Amino acid sequence: MNGRSVGKIIEDKRKELGLTIEECSKKTRISKKFLEAIESDNYDAFPGEVYYLGFLRNYAQLLSLDANKLIHDYHKQKKIEEPAPIEELTKPLKKEIKFPNIGKNVIPIVIISLILLTIIIGIIIISNLPKKEKVEISSNEIKNKTLKNENEFILNQRKIVKTFLPNQIIVIPDGDYRFKIKITSLDKESKTAQINIADLINAFELKEKDQIKFDFNENNEYDLQILVNQIDSSGIVLTIERLTLEKGSGQISEKNFVILTSSESQGKQESTANSVSSNVISVVIQAKRNGYVRFESDTEGTVEKFLNVGDSLKIGGSKQVIIQITNANYMDVIINNNPVDLPNDYVVYCIVKWVYDQQLDKYNLVTEFKK
Repeated sequence: MNGRSVGKIIEDKRKELGLTIEECSKKTRISKKFLEAIESDNYDAFPGEVYYLGFLRNYAQLLSLDANKLIHDYHKQKKIEEPAPIEELTKPLKKEIKFPNIGKNVIPIVIISLILLTIIIGIIIISNLPKKEKVEISSNEIKNKTLKNENEFILNQRKIVKTFLPNQIIVIPDGDYRFKIKITSLDKESKTAQINIADLINAFELKEKDQIKFDFNENNEYDLQILVNQIDSSGIVLTIERLTLEKGSGQISEKNFVILTSSESQGKQESTANSVSSNVISVVIQAKRNGYVRFESDTEGTVEKFLNVGDSLKIGGSKQVIIQITNANYMDVIINNNPVDLPNDYVVYCIVKWVYDQQLDKYNLVTEFKK
């Protein structure tokens, strides 16, 4: 290895080819953090050695390096770095340590000095301890701050489906400004909810299937919509979706949004019933051996999870779901209740999406496997 570690060899070769970590991540379909861990020889970043070796092999193939030699060098390097056996560490020293000959009269003086020093240090520590009242105030402040953060949900995804409870606050980023929607109360009997929008005085009542549509910059194009899916004892289930990336003026008034009741929304929903009913993707992965799974869903965001034998993971999407699986030969994948045959590769990367067929006037669910 000419004194270089496996990670250093990889890093030098990548730089020699003029590639960035981001470019390598896109080409190998391996997360950027794992590629950085390989180059820095950070083995603890991987769920297990099998994942490190699998990613190392793929990375080496991209850089036209001999993967088998690198794996051999890794085992050799790891053996050198292994700590010495406990027997070696606990062997007694061969040389005897000789202490200087201290006079008998010096020992009592040293003992008395240590006792006095201990007493002085103890007095200083006790005198600097904070009073009990101050500790209690600090604890309450921390508790209140924690509760405040737990009650706020910041929308940082394009589309989410989430259940909210009374007194929870939805924070909507709008450029440098953030406005808030507070769920003030729920009535499970009448299936209604009271909400406050931004700093407006009046509260608004919502029912199931009602919609709120926001036009931040008043250009007659909706930028955000909220759909009330369900209201029951468990809370209010909302679908929140960003429709554009337009930014507003930082002020929200009743001119910036409209509330469509369930009867008003129904007419608009009927015209797109076929596309809405079609745009549902359900993916279930069941592990027959340990493996790593990464999803990118247009409704649920990014999910990364290490699956043990017997574990399963389910995720949904509307128009598209991107899947990356390691140890794919030992994973069962079911998409919309249909088993899918995976390529015979250690790492599998695929895109599941709905594609409209103009001739047949219908949507087809397509699964594309990428190299």
